[in-house]
Amino acid sequence: MRRISLSAGTHDQRHAVTTQVLDALGRVGVVEDARQHSNKEIAIRFSLAPGGMPALRTALAELPLRLSEASTAELASPSEEEAATGWLVITFVHGEPDLRIAAPAVPG
Repeated sequence: MRRISLSAGTHDQRHAVTTQVLDALGRVGVVEDARQHSNKEIAIRFSLAPGGMPALRTALAELPLRLSEASTAELASPSEEEAATGWLVITFVHGEPDLRIAAPAVPG
């Protein structure tokens, strides 16, 4: 199974972009997890069936995201017939103050 790691940035509104990305990833694969670290970043874990890379490239190209150069190169690599799992980390560029996410207390 191929493992991919993608990163992107956007100036668009985070709630709208997050919904668009989750919908797009759900159409081309399976969203396994999404972790919002603050209002400045979210990490989404996903998986793709064999042959799903072209659909992922198309879906990401239609979103208001700017992929990093490394991510663009990783999406262009030739092993498209393999199943894949990976993370997409999105950085939201805005002037809002950082939103603190409270971690739940762990007993012990």
